[in-house]
Amino acid sequence: MRYILTMLAAAALALPAHAEIARSSVPKRQYAAEHPCPSTGKRSPAGCTNFVIDHLRPLCSGGRDVPENMMWQRKPESLRKDREELRLCRKIAAGVIPKGLSDVHLCKRLPAASYPMLRNAFCVKT
Repeated sequence: MRYILTMLAAAALALPAHAEIARSSVPKRQYAAEHPCPSTGKRSPAGCTNFVIDHLRPLCSGGRDVPENMMWQRKPESLRKDREELRLCRKIAAGVIPKGLSDVHLCKRLPAASYPMLRNAFCVKT
Protein backbone atom coordinates (compact mmCIF):
# COMPACT_ATOMS: atom_id res chain seq x y z
CA MET A 1 0.00 0.00 0.00
CA ARG A 2 2.81 2.40 0.87
CA TYR A 3 4.43 1.72 -2.51
CA ILE A 4 1.19 2.61 -4.33
CA LEU A 5 0.83 5.87 -2.40
CA THR A 6 4.45 6.75 -3.13
CA MET A 7 3.96 6.09 -6.84
CA LEU A 8 0.75 8.16 -6.91
CA ALA A 9 2.50 11.06 -5.19
CA ALA A 10 5.41 10.85 -7.63
CA ALA A 11 3.03 10.79 -10.59
CA ALA A 12 1.17 13.83 -9.27
CA LEU A 13 4.42 15.79 -8.94
CA ALA A 14 5.39 14.87 -12.51
CA LEU A 15 2.25 16.36 -14.05
CA PRO A 16 2.92 19.11 -16.58
CA ALA A 17 2.17 22.67 -15.53
CA HIS A 18 -0.88 22.88 -17.77
CA ALA A 19 -2.52 19.75 -16.29
CA GLU A 20 -4.25 21.78 -13.58
CA ILE A 21 -6.07 24.06 -16.03
CA ALA A 22 -9.78 23.35 -16.26
CA ARG A 23 -10.99 22.70 -19.78
CA SER A 24 -14.39 22.29 -21.32
CA SER A 25 -15.42 20.41 -24.45
CA VAL A 26 -17.94 23.16 -25.28
CA PRO A 27 -15.45 25.64 -26.85
CA LYS A 28 -14.03 22.88 -29.08
CA ARG A 29 -17.51 21.96 -30.29
CA GLN A 30 -18.28 25.65 -30.91
CA TYR A 31 -15.06 26.06 -32.88
CA ALA A 32 -15.78 22.99 -35.00
CA ALA A 33 -19.32 24.19 -35.68
CA GLU A 34 -17.97 27.52 -36.97
CA HIS A 35 -14.88 26.11 -38.74
CA PRO A 36 -15.45 22.80 -40.58
CA CYS A 37 -12.74 20.17 -40.52
CA PRO A 38 -10.11 20.84 -43.21
CA SER A 39 -9.99 17.19 -44.32
CA THR A 40 -13.64 16.09 -44.15
CA GLY A 41 -15.70 19.29 -43.97
CA LYS A 42 -17.54 17.90 -40.93
CA ARG A 43 -18.50 20.23 -38.10
CA SER A 44 -17.44 17.95 -35.27
CA PRO A 45 -14.04 17.30 -33.68
CA ALA A 46 -14.82 13.57 -33.69
CA GLY A 47 -15.49 13.61 -37.44
CA CYS A 48 -12.11 15.04 -38.38
CA THR A 49 -9.42 12.50 -39.16
CA ASN A 50 -5.74 13.46 -38.98
CA PHE A 51 -6.56 16.84 -37.41
CA VAL A 52 -7.09 18.06 -33.85
CA ILE A 53 -8.34 21.33 -32.43
CA ASP A 54 -5.53 23.01 -30.57
CA HIS A 55 -5.14 26.28 -28.70
CA LEU A 56 -3.20 29.01 -30.47
CA ARG A 57 -1.80 30.41 -27.23
CA PRO A 58 -1.23 27.74 -24.58
CA LEU A 59 -3.56 27.84 -21.60
CA CYS A 60 -0.62 27.73 -19.19
CA SER A 61 0.66 31.05 -20.58
CA GLY A 62 -2.63 32.88 -20.23
CA GLY A 63 -4.37 31.66 -23.37
CA ARG A 64 -8.13 31.35 -22.99
CA ASP A 65 -10.22 28.23 -23.56
CA VAL A 66 -12.43 29.94 -26.16
CA PRO A 67 -13.04 29.29 -29.88
CA GLU A 68 -11.12 32.48 -30.79
CA ASN A 69 -7.97 30.88 -29.33
CA MET A 70 -8.31 27.64 -31.32
CA MET A 71 -7.25 26.25 -34.67
CA TRP A 72 -7.31 23.00 -36.62
CA GLN A 73 -3.89 21.43 -36.64
CA ARG A 74 -2.53 18.29 -38.26
CA LYS A 75 -1.80 15.63 -35.62
CA PRO A 76 2.00 15.43 -36.24
CA GLU A 77 2.30 19.23 -36.00
CA SER A 78 0.17 19.20 -32.88
CA LEU A 79 2.51 16.73 -31.20
CA ARG A 80 5.52 18.93 -31.98
CA LYS A 81 3.69 22.00 -30.68
CA ASP A 82 2.69 20.08 -27.53
CA ARG A 83 6.36 19.39 -26.77
CA GLU A 84 7.13 23.10 -27.10
CA GLU A 85 4.15 23.97 -24.89
CA LEU A 86 5.35 21.55 -22.24
CA ARG A 87 8.77 23.25 -22.15
CA LEU A 88 7.11 26.68 -21.98
CA CYS A 89 4.69 25.60 -19.24
CA ARG A 90 7.55 24.21 -17.15
CA LYS A 91 9.41 27.54 -17.47
CA ILE A 92 6.27 29.42 -16.42
CA ALA A 93 5.69 27.06 -13.47
CA ALA A 94 9.32 27.55 -12.39
CA GLY A 95 8.94 31.34 -12.58
CA VAL A 96 11.51 31.71 -15.38
CA ILE A 97 8.84 33.31 -17.59
CA PRO A 98 5.96 35.30 -16.01
CA LYS A 99 2.50 33.88 -16.73
CA GLY A 100 0.52 37.01 -17.62
CA LEU A 101 2.69 38.39 -20.42
CA SER A 102 0.99 39.89 -23.46
CA ASP A 103 1.40 38.09 -26.79
CA VAL A 104 4.04 40.60 -27.88
CA HIS A 105 6.12 40.22 -24.72
CA LEU A 106 5.77 36.44 -24.63
CA CYS A 107 6.81 36.17 -28.28
CA LYS A 108 9.95 38.18 -27.52
CA ARG A 109 10.90 35.49 -24.98
CA LEU A 110 10.37 32.57 -27.37
CA PRO A 111 13.45 31.99 -29.54
CA ALA A 112 12.39 31.04 -33.07
CA ALA A 113 14.82 28.11 -33.18
CA SER A 114 13.46 26.60 -29.95
CA TYR A 115 9.74 27.34 -30.34
CA PRO A 116 8.91 27.38 -34.07
CA MET A 117 5.45 25.83 -33.75
CA LEU A 118 4.33 28.18 -30.97
CA ARG A 119 5.68 31.21 -32.79
CA ASN A 120 3.81 30.19 -35.95
CA ALA A 121 0.61 29.67 -33.98
CA PHE A 122 0.23 33.03 -32.31
CA CYS A 123 3.31 35.23 -32.67
CA VAL A 124 2.70 35.94 -36.34
CA LYS A 125 -0.33 38.03 -35.37
CA THR A 126 1.59 40.30 -33.02
